[in-house]
Amino acid sequence: MKAAFSTQKYQYYQPPVPSLTTASTGPLRLGVHCRGFKTLGLIQQARLPINLIEVKPDYFRGDEALFVCHDQHYSIQRANFSRLVTEARALGLAIQFHFPEVLSGINLNPGLPAAHQPMLSLLAAIAEAVTDFQLEPVVTLHPPTLYWRDRQMLPNSPEAIDGALAAANVFLRQFGQAAEAKSWPLLLGIENQAGPTPRTHALGYQLRHFEIMLAGTSSRVNLTIDSGHRLLAEDMTLSRHFLPLAQRLNKRVVDLHLHENAGRQADEDRSDQHNLPLGEHIHGYLKYLCRAVGERIPIILEVDPEKYNPTTYLLVTMGIRALMERMEEERAAQAAG
Repeated sequence: MKAAFSTQKYQYYQPPVPSLTTASTGPLRLGVHCRGFKTLGLIQQARLPINLIEVKPDYFRGDEALFVCHDQHYSIQRANFSRLVTEARALGLAIQFHFPEVLSGINLNPGLPAAHQPMLSLLAAIAEAVTDFQLEPVVTLHPPTLYWRDRQMLPNSPEAIDGALAAANVFLRQFGQAAEAKSWPLLLGIENQAGPTPRTHALGYQLRHFEIMLAGTSSRVNLTIDSGHRLLAEDMTLSRHFLPLAQRLNKRVVDLHLHENAGRQADEDRSDQHNLPLGEHIHGYLKYLCRAVGERIPIILEVDPEKYNPTTYLLVTMGIRALMERMEEERAAQAAG
């Protein structure tokens, strides 16, 4: 007899209305980050049981570029998109996007007003690709960045933080207006970030950052949860802070980045390790999976596949897929009475 596996105790948050993703219907979505065409070869080699890739356009470079930029205006490279879609669909993979921080030498930082127009141009190009090639609507976007590694963007001060958040709010409102007016088939997921380190400072690690960024934004602007970043942002828990905020602002979780780390390291810049998610260092691991299954939130393993032996990558991915399918079986059985 099959052992009982109750997921009911893991249901810790119920959205006030159905998700903007196809809640409780459609296929389960499990995918990986796609860092160029080589990732598709690694997926095929490892025989990963996935059906989705989240494309990072900044890793498609040179002759493989998906977008080109002229005078801060982006357009799609149709030949490369056709290749991407053909190769992905041969592997049974749907495609969604992770918005880049830098593309064609332009800092696409929502905290910089000068970046807003090229950012809207790139989103328009992504919307065109989603429409023409029938891709997935979800696009993950980072909050503003004060500085990252050795690239200074904004000074580190309370005034700069508030100014960057206010600028991001302006951009997100602009995006919502453009998406509605031009019928862009896009859903943005603003991603929670790790706390600052001596060499990195992306905002989105405190609740008030999201309160400022999301104020007055449209239903096209939502949230991406990053499990690894949560462990590196001690002041913002999911169940007590982040998800109640989503409920208050009528926002949805439209994407889940699943990876883990061992917490703060002596060298803090190495803390965000993006290791394969085994669950040991992810608070509420089964809650993440259960929510994703129930609301059909795409799960993206945000791990560099080149870090691991293909067999290791396969076994971990098979385990996550099996858990998702088992949760879905019980959810369906409960719904049937």
